[in-house]
Amino acid sequence: VYTPHVRQKHKDSQSTCGCLVYTPHVRQKHKDSQSTCGCLVYTPHVRQEHKDSQSTCGCLVYTPHVRQEHKDSQSTCGCLVNTSHVRQEHKDSQSTCGCLVYTSHVRQEHKDSQSTCGCLVYTSHVRQEHKDSQSTCGCLVYTSHVRQEHKDSQSTCGCLVNTSHVRQEHKDSQSTCGCLVYTSHVRQEHKDSQSTCGCLVYTSHVRQEHKDSQSTCN
Repeated sequence: VYTPHVRQKHKDSQSTCGCLVYTPHVRQKHKDSQSTCGCLVYTPHVRQEHKDSQSTCGCLVYTPHVRQEHKDSQSTCGCLVNTSHVRQEHKDSQSTCGCLVYTSHVRQEHKDSQSTCGCLVYTSHVRQEHKDSQSTCGCLVYTSHVRQEHKDSQSTCGCLVNTSHVRQEHKDSQSTCGCLVYTSHVRQEHKDSQSTCGCLVYTSHVRQEHKDSQSTCN
């Protein structure tokens, strides 16, 4: 998804990036080459001088109040999404991750170590005991009250964000998530009925038989 000011010459091939989202104020000179990022999302107030080199992040999403001095080194995260109230001293370690976002080719054996994380999303209240191993999710986005016992196996989700109508038996109650995002290899048999999602984003390799009707997605 590109906003009108991202120049077309930025090549976003499937093999290098699941997706790029730029807000209109991200300056073009920020070099987002295929080798440096799987996915970048900047909000308009992220200062350009925040250097998003390959060594610091595969993917950064900052809200306007994330302080620049929050150091997003490679050792802490391949990709950080911080909400405005995430305290700087929260050390983005693997043990604290309430939410992992992986690109489609992260191998299962990666075991979510810092070096393997394609992308981390933390909310301010994620409990440390929430264990988010690679075997449980290709991509997880949890809100602050995600219960540890929520088992999110690979077969059920490449990436989960559930809206309020997600059925409880999907093991993802309203307290756990706000919407669904699937990566390209989510198997069709994962049934995503109209009642389960307010908004779906699929990458180009999601098979057509995965039914994502107009009524289910903006």
